[in-house]
Amino acid sequence: MTEAIRAYNDPERARKYHTQRAFDPPRKARMFEVMLDILQALLPSGGKVLELGAGTGDFSKVLLDSGFFSQIQVTDGAEEMLSLARQDLHSEQVTFQLLDFTKPWTAPEPLDAMVSSMALHHAPDKLFTVQQAFQNLRPGGVLLIGDHVAGATPQTHHLIALERARVKQVPAEEVPDWVEQDQEAQARQGNICEPLDVYLSVLQQAGFLHVDCLWRDYWMAVFLAVKPYE
Repeated sequence: MTEAIRAYNDPERARKYHTQRAFDPPRKARMFEVMLDILQALLPSGGKVLELGAGTGDFSKVLLDSGFFSQIQVTDGAEEMLSLARQDLHSEQVTFQLLDFTKPWTAPEPLDAMVSSMALHHAPDKLFTVQQAFQNLRPGGVLLIGDHVAGATPQTHHLIALERARVKQVPAEEVPDWVEQDQEAQARQGNICEPLDVYLSVLQQAGFLHVDCLWRDYWMAVFLAVKPYE
């Protein structure tokens, strides 16, 4: 377990994460819409899906409310986060499991789909994490990742930082200091954000097909990967 994941076992931090919901709720909500649309386009109704690093269950609730899935497995590496998810997700379709995606793991049966929302930037070895996902999907299964991403160059990464400052409505004269503080905060939280090409590369290395980034809005992106049929 990484320090970043372990930190969310602190009850106060988990509660704060749960009540604040998101740095930029409209942008995150749009990402969730895109992810759900993709899943519904690729999977038969009644499929089984597992969420890696589900936190307090924001996207799992979107999956449940859609009525599309027969089983939703909510997993996270922090028990405090799962505890809060249990309070919000009341359904026989939903199960909960303490699962650290930075370690080897095995699902009870091959999954139709696996999703991860705003979690894999905590994984120091993203190739290992997506390899584990590959092994636990059925042939033809879908991996869908929505996550923080970094800019491909220092210049584009700076533009991302300026957009974050705009969302926070930081006064113009305070933007340079705020950008520096935001970057320091990301580092303290153990956020290991990578450019798009890193995500695309590790998904291809893991053996997935149809690897693509289907949506991006500054620092948030959605990646699709499909396990080939045997």
